Amino acid sequence: MADWSYCEYRIAGEPEELDRLFGIMQKVENAEGGPWLWALMAEINGEEAEDARGQWSELKREEDCISFVFEGAGRTYIEEWDEVCDNFETLCPYFEGVLWAYELAQKRENPEKGWFPNKYYLDMRYSEDEDDETGSFRTIEDVYKRIGELTGTKISSEEDVEALRSALEKENDDTFILIYEIEDIQKCESCDFFQCDREAEGDSVICRVAVLMNTPQRKKLIKTRCCNGKCQIQTSVNISVGEHRLPPQKVWLAIDDLPSDEAARLIHS
Repeated sequence: MADWSYCEYRIAGEPEELDRLFGIMQKVENAEGGPWLWALMAEINGEEAEDARGQWSELKREEDCISFVFEGAGRTYIEEWDEVCDNFETLCPYFEGVLWAYELAQKRENPEKGWFPNKYYLDMRYSEDEDDETGSFRTIEDVYKRIGELTGTKISSEEDVEALRSALEKENDDTFILIYEIEDIQKCESCDFFQCDREAEGDSVICRVAVLMNTPQRKKLIKTRCCNGKCQIQTSVNISVGEHRLPPQKVWLAIDDLPSDEAARLIHS
């Protein structure tokens, strides 16, 4: 069974194009299969998109955008929503999403409209009698304040969080406090490194190139993208938070920071 991500999406653009996409989404939503992303992509492109395993809910046509909540299998599917919007002249998706199973949160911010300004995400279980506490916050001080409100303690630093984490774990092994810095996925208007691939993709704003990386255990599918003007490769690392060893975390490594021979091997393998 796949882990599921939950994202709040907003699509901005010219009113006429928003109305057109909204109408298509309503048509798919009312069809027998329901509001699946693969069905929307098939309706727009006339081709099957079986890998787009996710569906939306709470669809609304607001004054300046289309808004909905998206539930995706194991990831946020921003690349697929980019592909949907690439069929229109002015549309662009923005989102804030959280991946289940200790994956880092991700977002694409729109500062002009004030959408998704939060920078940190809290995932916390502080008592066996309480539900998990989750939420995103604009500053780390806001995170500390919320932890203090929940536990009745004074929290003003990472050292305070670590001390509280240790105290909670002594009372209950199932308690945890996890704070993530939310990754900001920006639009990129140019990318010389993957110019050919961008042309093949219709000059979309996000590079969508998959390559294989050989590992001692197996071949592992990784992705590349362009973010803040830098080409990056996605891979996994092991991370520990306190005494907790988390499942492998996906991270992005800037290609410019890798030795040239290693970067070439990863790209062309």
